[in-house]
Amino acid sequence: EMGSVELLSRKEEIAIAKRIERSSHFIVEAIAKFPKTTEALIEELEEMEEEGFKINDVITDIYNPHEEAVIPKVKKPTDVDEEEEEEDEEEGNNSSDDDTDYDEDNDTDDDGDDEDEDETTASFEDSGLDPVEVKLRLDKVREFYSKFVKSVDKKGLDQDDQKDYLNQISDVLVEFKFSPRLYDKFNMQVKIAQENIRYIERRIMNICTEQCNMPRGKFIRSFIGKETDTSWIDGVIEKGENYSTLLAIYKDEIVKLQQKMQYLEKRYKLTIPEIKEINRNITVNEAKSRRAKKEMIEANLRLVI
Repeated sequence: EMGSVELLSRKEEIAIAKRIERSSHFIVEAIAKFPKTTEALIEELEEMEEEGFKINDVITDIYNPHEEAVIPKVKKPTDVDEEEEEEDEEEGNNSSDDDTDYDEDNDTDDDGDDEDEDETTASFEDSGLDPVEVKLRLDKVREFYSKFVKSVDKKGLDQDDQKDYLNQISDVLVEFKFSPRLYDKFNMQVKIAQENIRYIERRIMNICTEQCNMPRGKFIRSFIGKETDTSWIDGVIEKGENYSTLLAIYKDEIVKLQQKMQYLEKRYKLTIPEIKEINRNITVNEAKSRRAKKEMIEANLRLVI
């Protein structure tokens, strides 16, 4: 079966690599518009400054739009075995060094300020990142996020200026290549928010469709966009359908669940539709990235066969 997969030309490899890169860009763009992402990033940076972590623990590179797409490579089995053996040897040799680092962290610091400054500078030098450039960009993120929060507190959600601030934050953050750990953390926050929404939606739908016999199609058409509108149930009941009497019995329970949706909006500083849209953009581009990677892997495996 793999023999039927044609080898890729250099041009085709670059095209697939660009598709993967483009999907990754759109994923980060969507994640960056989720306020909890900026909150988590600021917390990470503050922790890095306090604890002396390296910048690579947060940001690994700055994206260069003129850079040629990197073509993923599939390693031969022999190469993988050799690398694993080398890694095992390095781990054995470095075990004593890890213990030494631990002891140094617990030593008293006579020249704390100087050492902290040296560590911060060293962390940037090791990373190859320009500390001034990184700081300028991150200061912009902090500024835009501060304005965003003030607007939410003053005006409530779903305001045009808030969308502008989130777009400005996204424009900055898409220029960064985040560490895999932090990228996964950002992504997981959006997925958790979406799961929280789905959980409440399922409970409301089960009450309406299973316990009150409201047709599923009618529920979906009327409920989408009304997730936090507690007057929604009154409008459905007033239509006098054969399931309206049962809905009236469960009205208070439905309203309480919608109030939980309102709490989620306050917690995430976005409307429910906005959270859903961010999650949809991430999901769609993750699927595109997986398809492109699958094509690349199959073509590279053809070389092995």
